[in-house]
Parts: sequence; C-alpha cells; structure tokens
Amino acid sequence: MTLTLTSVDIARLQAALTTLASPFDHTSTEAWRFAAFESVRAVLEAEKGFHMLPIAGEQLVVGPITDSEGYAAWQQYYHTQDTGFLIRRRELGLEVCNRAMVYDIPALKRTEIYNDFSVYYEFQDPILMTLDLYAEGPPAALVFYHEDESTPEFGERGLDLLRLLLPAFKAGVRTCQRLARQRAALYRAFDQSGQCLMLCNLRGGVLHETPGLGVLLASEPEAERVRRAMLPVAHRLGAILRARKSVGDAADVVTGAAEVAECELRTAGARYRIWGTLVGDALIMADPVVLVQVERLAARPLTTDELRQQYRLTPREVEVAQMLATGSSNAEIARTLGVRPRTAEQHVAHVLAKLGLHSRAAVGVVLRGERPGLR
Repeated sequence: MTLTLTSVDIARLQAALTTLASPFDHTSTEAWRFAAFESVRAVLEAEKGFHMLPIAGEQLVVGPITDSEGYAAWQQYYHTQDTGFLIRRRELGLEVCNRAMVYDIPALKRTEIYNDFSVYYEFQDPILMTLDLYAEGPPAALVFYHEDESTPEFGERGLDLLRLLLPAFKAGVRTCQRLARQRAALYRAFDQSGQCLMLCNLRGGVLHETPGLGVLLASEPEAERVRRAMLPVAHRLGAILRARKSVGDAADVVTGAAEVAECELRTAGARYRIWGTLVGDALIMADPVVLVQVERLAARPLTTDELRQQYRLTPREVEVAQMLATGSSNAEIARTLGVRPRTAEQHVAHVLAKLGLHSRAAVGVVLRGERPGLR
C-alpha cells in the first residue's frame, strides 16, 4: 500500500515529529506527554486515547481520555484481561500494532473485555506505538481509539503513520528516561547535603523535599503552615522571571529575584526565615527549578503588638505577662497595677490560659520568643 499524504497530513506529521522528539521544549514531562498525545491524535484523527510512561516519578498513564469512567474501569479491572497489547504484542516483537495484529478477532468478540468494556465504553479500533523500556511491565506507549464502531478503521494507513513517528517517539521517551535519572541523582545530592530544602516548579508545585526539612519541622506543631509558606516564594520567583523574559531582560534573573523571594514566619513557638533561589535551566525540564530553603532563627522577644495579635492579650494582660516574665508575685502585680490581689490573680489566670501554659515560670520562655524543645 502506498501512503498518500496531503499538505495537511504533512504539516501534522511535521508538528508531531517535532513535538515527540523535543521534551525539553516543554515545562515538564507531563506537559510534553499531553502535547505529544495531541499532536499524534491529530495525525490519526483519533477521538481519544492515552500516553503511558513507566518511569519513576511519573504518573503511569495520562491523556485526555474522553470517557474517564471507562478508563477507571480498565485500570481497576479490565486491564487484567488486556493480554493482547500487554503480553502478545511483546511476544510478537511488535512496536506498532492494531487489534487485528495481536488478537483473534472472532474470539475477542466473545470476550468480556470486548463486550463489556470496548463496546460499552466506546473504545473502538485501538492502535498504538510502543517502546519497551524494561524486560517486564508495561511499555511506553501512545494508544488511540475511535469512539464509534462504524468509523472507518485506522487500518494500514494508521499503522504506516505511526511507523513514521516511531523514531521520534522513542527519542522523546529516552530523553525523559535520562531526565528521570538525572532528577533522581539531583534529589539524592540535595538529600545528602543535610539542608532543609524544597524543590518547586515556577508555579509553586512541590517537586521534592529533603529529609533535612522533615527533621527541622518534626517538633514544630505548625509544620504544614511552614511548608505552605514556602510555596509562594517559588511562585513569586516564577512571576519575576516571566516578567523579565516578557521584556527581553533575562540578565541577572537569579540575583534580582532571590532578593525579593524571601520572607519570615513566626509560629507559636519559633521563628523561621524562608528564601528561594533559581537553579539553572534544564536541570529537570525546560523551566528553571526553584530551591526554597528554610532555617529556624534564634529567638527574639515578642513585641507588645505580637502579644496582642498572636495571643489575644488585652493591654492590661500584656502588662501582667511582662511582670510574670520577670518573676513578680501576685501581690507585687497587684501593688504595681493598683488593683486588689483577687483581681491580679484573675489577670494571671487569664494570661496563663491564653498562652496555653500551666506554669508562671514558662511565661518568660514565651515572651522571649522560645518554646521548650524549640530552641
């Protein structure tokens, strides 16, 4: 069979070849996978399908599958019966194939996977190209379907088109595999540094967190609050970088952005400094990676305003707390404030309750910006 191509076919093939072979042109592996799927779908004029990529750190299957319920059913149950593509295809050594090449069609049409899955969920005339990255397990694959059984089959033309695209698909998958290895090595290096780090993308999504950060926050009751405070730093750096690139000024992006992407956070028992730094392009994908760091700062005394805002102390209770921190007795507090001993006792009780303390001696620890075990 001679493959005849129109100008539209050629343009779609060129776009698909470029996309398939160029993961670095996309901000993430997932973004490349969606773009690759859409470019090949346009070539085949398929209605739905998915992109399978068995690489550590990646979701196995992504794609704009029209019937998400159908795909969920395949994942949960029907994949165990899908022996044609997962087993028979490999036995035959096929990299590009359709249903007729791996199944006995009359026998297939008597099976549960055909009648209860393919027909019911409208996954018709499957066609795919694959790359076996490992001796066992699922392959890397781009899989496509028609929704309507009456639609003309992809046939030999579809197979020929996928064969043209296969080398670019393999190149793109191999690039992603190498990126995953580099990413794992990078994460190990950061883990071994002992630093308290979070690696994020420019949108504030978390890519990796070092064990050092977990150790630092293990005794922090508000650990998740600290983690959440780290994400806007990455987002802010991304916004700065995009703004500079939009005006063609990418020079000194790291230094300029890092000066802005810094903040300080106080929890009930500690104070933290959080700052971000841009790591060079293409370490993980096309976009830079943001390295967000956190350190616990030495304690400093709480101000009067902080006592009022953080612990809801009244001005009189602030006075009482400050006197308790110096070791004043109830009688001394009463004389200093000019109130009855009973009133001073009530003030002390309110202060201890609001600070969450059971001991007068611990008031000084709080007012110095410390908490037991969080020095």
